[in-house]
Amino acid sequence: MLTDIIERIIDERDSSVELPANARNLTICQKEFTEHGLPEIPSGYTEFLKEANGLSWNGFEFYGTAEFSTDAEDEDIISLLEANQDFDEEEGKLLLGQSEEEQYVYNIATKKYEIVDSITGEEIESYASFEDLFTDLMENVLSAIDDDEEYEEDEDDLDFYDDEE
Repeated sequence: MLTDIIERIIDERDSSVELPANARNLTICQKEFTEHGLPEIPSGYTEFLKEANGLSWNGFEFYGTAEFSTDAEDEDIISLLEANQDFDEEEGKLLLGQSEEEQYVYNIATKKYEIVDSITGEEIESYASFEDLFTDLMENVLSAIDDDEEYEEDEDDLDFYDDEE
């Protein structure tokens, strides 16, 4: 499912999806995490990194093993390590990504992936896997885009009938 959603995002305008992380990228990143006293990267997120080593699209950012630049906005997205060195939230959580209003974290104690309000730090929703969190977020946006495209096609059909009069 991750692969399918990532492939759909790659096809969307203004998406920046990094090439998959390889074993070396993941080993180096985990070593840096250990050197900085950070916990192990959860396996569910590692699976995401093997599909996309960072992603920026439609206001969503998910961090990769290294910093990367977006094509659309010409900005840099920090690495997973940088994000967690600067992460001031509760201890026991890893910051995996963010949007304007939310942060996407892994709660080490509960072993759950959470959507957290960026301002209050309150949990909005939790998921058993990263794939579930990512799928829920992205499917909502992708289905809204599909609905908009369907609506535009319907409008084009109506315009066709108007032209015949």
